[in-house]
Order: sequence, then structure tokens, then C-alpha cells
Amino acid sequence: MGEPPSIKKKSESRSSINKIKSNNKWSGMSLSKTKTSKERLIALKGDMIHRLSLIDKDKRGITNPIPKSLDDQAVVNENREVVEKLSQRDKSELQSINVALQKIMTGTYGICSCCGNKIEIKRLKAVPYAANCIECEENQ
Repeated sequence: MGEPPSIKKKSESRSSINKIKSNNKWSGMSLSKTKTSKERLIALKGDMIHRLSLIDKDKRGITNPIPKSLDDQAVVNENREVVEKLSQRDKSELQSINVALQKIMTGTYGICSCCGNKIEIKRLKAVPYAANCIECEENQ
């Protein structure tokens, strides 16, 4: 006499979940750590959006008025370049934050996008939007 089908299916599905969790592709992060990471990423995203809006204001302010002296024009051009580089860096970081938030939603947060191994918690605490483990990052 075996288990009723409903009990058997539940135990099989628990077994499947355990296999997924032990698989290297599953992040294995606890729910509380994932929640903390998500909160940090959301806060970083808000900060980044704010910084980008300030940079946009700076971009508009740098263009007017154009100074008459060549020295002043050189300074303005240098400032434009610096502000543009900051903008590009921040946009890239914002994109990485969005990707990390998407990974949290799909359950793949904390998995190296190169090798598929777990990214160390220590690294994710330092760079919560890290896409790669330290080894893969160093090899790129």
C-alpha cells in the first residue's frame, strides 16, 4: 500500500525544490539577505537617479554662457568632459542596478553571469549589483 497520490506529489515537489536549491545555478541566498540586498539596490537606484538629475542640470548650466577667453573656454570644455564621463558612469551603474533587481525577481541574484557559480556574500555587500564573481571579474 503506498502513499496517496496527493502526498506523493507533495514529497516529489519538495524533492525537486531541494534539487534546485542544491544546484549551483540557484543563488542559495536566504530570503532576508535577498530582501536586504533589494532594499540596498532600491536605495542606490534612488540615489543614482538623483545624481543623474543633478548632472543633467550641470550639463545645461555649463553650456551657457560661453566665455570669451580661451583659458575659460578650456576650463568649460574640461568641465563638460568630466560631467559627461560622470553621466556615462552613473547611467552604466544604474543599468547594473536594474539588472540586479531583475535578477532578484527571477531568483538568479547572486549568480555569476560568466561561470554560473555563487557570488560571495562579501562581494555582494560591497557591490550589490555585481554581475560576476571576483574570479571572473579579474579575468575580464
